[in-house]
Amino acid sequence: MARFLIIDGDAKWRGMLRLALEADGHCIEDAETGAAGLQAFRARRHDLVMCDVTEPEQDGLETIDRLLAERPAARIIAMCAGPGDRPMEILATAAKMGVQAILRKPIAVDQLIFTVLNLLDGIDDAV
Repeated sequence: MARFLIIDGDAKWRGMLRLALEADGHCIEDAETGAAGLQAFRARRHDLVMCDVTEPEQDGLETIDRLLAERPAARIIAMCAGPGDRPMEILATAAKMGVQAILRKPIAVDQLIFTVLNLLDGIDDAV
């Protein structure tokens, strides 16, 4: 079982991600804003952080930058939705910043679990 932090302004997405990850046996904490996510991140250790990069209150890329500044080894999945090429451009920027995975919404549950398991396997290998 791993501990996850989900930072996403969309309650439906947070709920879907929570259900899928809890069904896979993980412990989930979520935050609606980047600021709340940073507070949760500082308060507890998380094995993995999932962050929407298009947060309304605080830019998700800024949130990721702060997460990595505080804990450079943090494992982060950047997520983004939207039409056209813009989401992929934003996710590419997140990848250059050092996130371990990028996922474009909508995210299929099997894709989510596959990505998470690969990242957790990397944690297990490092221990």
